Amino acid sequence: AQKDMEPVQAYRHDGSAAFNVFRRVLENGAIQMKPNYQVPADHTLTILALRRADGSLKGAMIHYPCHANISNENAVQPDYPGAALRMLDDAFPGSMSIFLQGCTADLRPNSVLGQRFVSAGYDKVLVFAEDFANACRDLLSLKAEMIIPRFNVQKQLLELPLEGALPARELEERAKTAQGVQLEWAQTVLKKNNRPSEQLEFSRIEYGDRLRFYTFSAEVSQYYAAYAREVDPYAVCVAYTNGMIGYLSTAQQIEQGGYEPIESALYFALAGTYSPKIEAIIHAAVASAAQSE
Repeated sequence: AQKDMEPVQAYRHDGSAAFNVFRRVLENGAIQMKPNYQVPADHTLTILALRRADGSLKGAMIHYPCHANISNENAVQPDYPGAALRMLDDAFPGSMSIFLQGCTADLRPNSVLGQRFVSAGYDKVLVFAEDFANACRDLLSLKAEMIIPRFNVQKQLLELPLEGALPARELEERAKTAQGVQLEWAQTVLKKNNRPSEQLEFSRIEYGDRLRFYTFSAEVSQYYAAYAREVDPYAVCVAYTNGMIGYLSTAQQIEQGGYEPIESALYFALAGTYSPKIEAIIHAAVASAAQSE
């Protein structure tokens, strides 16, 4: 990359694409991971195009809120984002693009049969990727506003409280007698000193007058991205940055339960589950960052 430096101008393209679906359904008093078309999914598609002086595409940042989990094959493959990026690189010779995954804790690809999510092989991944790449190409063909460059970075470390942590003695006993994932969980939580909170790294990265990235070291509900756009119309939220501390659901989702706020805590070695108080903490940080210059 250092050997291939050249001047570019940045352009922001704003559009939408319906490739995802909300994945939480309340059935018989419990939250199930199933497609829910009654709840709107965040279809926001944002592309930062970097163009040379002659207008040709040098590269692009493709931002979309959708998990990369169409395939469940036991094989190394890029799923739809990587396949789509390769298609875009081929469509725009001399360019290279990257994918930025948005706030997708409650969103999945719209790969559905009946009322269930279905996984697919790589052949179906390519079909999905082609449609996604075409949506990106269509958006890139539209006129976009030029971004006036201005770079600024702010970072905050937020303590997010946990609830339901085990007493030290009970945790130590599980670390000796439990089996499988439960054993790994107990041993890891002990190594982390059974801490009552997790630390979220939250940043605001300003690239110009029309582009600001809000980044989270976690997997984040789509509603936090919606809130960010309320307080900053140019906000683009990116998850999984500089770490991964599990799912950050809204207060309502935490009260409802389900995989994201409750069941997943085991796999991220959380001492407990996140408190509903985290919503106010995250909102305050986002609002504060949006107001700063």
